[in-house]
Amino acid sequence: QDLEVIASKFLEAPIDFMYGGGLKFFTQRQDRVDLLAQWRAKGYQVATTPQQARALTSPKAVALLADNGPTRMPARTAAYMEIGFDKALELLGKNEKGFFLMVEGSQIDDAGHFNDTSYNVQEVLDFDQQVGKAFRFAAQNGETLVIVTADHETGGYSVVGGSSQTGKVSGRFTTTHHSAVVVPVFAYGNGSELFTGLYENTEIYHRLKQVMSPHN
Repeated sequence: QDLEVIASKFLEAPIDFMYGGGLKFFTQRQDRVDLLAQWRAKGYQVATTPQQARALTSPKAVALLADNGPTRMPARTAAYMEIGFDKALELLGKNEKGFFLMVEGSQIDDAGHFNDTSYNVQEVLDFDQQVGKAFRFAAQNGETLVIVTADHETGGYSVVGGSSQTGKVSGRFTTTHHSAVVVPVFAYGNGSELFTGLYENTEIYHRLKQVMSPHN
């Protein structure tokens, strides 16, 4: 029920492009309302398959490619996130005033909750490919700031051993919940000098506002 309420709230938000899963909360709702029809009525292109997502051309578009969350890596394949990230840069990049894009590697958190090391590594590597694309875009664009961080760590994972001869390390989880481990903030591009040091994560909001200020 809560997820259906959240899905409805997206219609009230000033979103230009949205890509992800959760399709059933938009189309198979208890109130029998088809939110995708409402998105179309607002002038948005709507996609529910990878082929449709690749074909999106409108500066306002919604793509929901999984009923709930997408399958985990490697069953999901790298194409899932690549399609969304590439299409976001293509559509949002047309705006001469610039854009704000948030990309979440959400199943990194799931892997921590499940204490599944292989799952965690595969999800991080998938997310890392998009970070690389963002860095290349920023380097070419010259007017872009890229920030990579997390809202928390999950699983309390620690490296507890390894061998320089085999090139392998061993790790161990300490919890199935979120931990209080300090998370890093990486920044690249215009304004990245503001994101050094140790600070509360809520400070990121204020520093982003400073970077985006027309007087900056």
